[in-house]
Amino acid sequence: MLAKRKAKSDIHDSYRNTLTTRYASPAMGRVFSERRRAEIWRELWICLAEAEADLGLPITPQQLKALKNSRGKIDFERIREWELKLKHDVMSHLKAYGETAPEAEPIMHLGATSAFITDNADVLIFKEATQLIMAKLVEVLAELGKLMKKFRAVEMTGFTHFQPAQPVTLGKRLSLWA
Repeated sequence: MLAKRKAKSDIHDSYRNTLTTRYASPAMGRVFSERRRAEIWRELWICLAEAEADLGLPITPQQLKALKNSRGKIDFERIREWELKLKHDVMSHLKAYGETAPEAEPIMHLGATSAFITDNADVLIFKEATQLIMAKLVEVLAELGKLMKKFRAVEMTGFTHFQPAQPVTLGKRLSLWA
């Protein structure tokens, strides 16, 4: 028989996988975190409201200021409460955000779809992740460049199709990896 769950949750009560627990850097883990996703969703709602105001929709500067001032007030417990009621991730975040900026709630998500929020957030998350990878890739290529110069004259047997091949230098092999 299964024991009753403790009231307090721990890390074993939520989804994890080895991509984050074993292989991802702390920086990459933050990029894909629940908090970062929520921050981006709020930035998208602010951008949407600003663009709509620029197009002449009746959105006041006070409403925009309220959105900006409360963008960092992310209450995940309240979001979860809304999720239990609504069964909708984006609307749960939206409702919790609206509670922190009640004067802006009527104009939040105006004309948008959930896909507008989730798809654009995914693009921005992948962009951030790619920037982290690119920074590390530049470091790897710089190190490979040093090794290519260092070993440019070191001869070795090439290898292809699971058998020895023509002579090659280690520097050349490194350049192929680069």
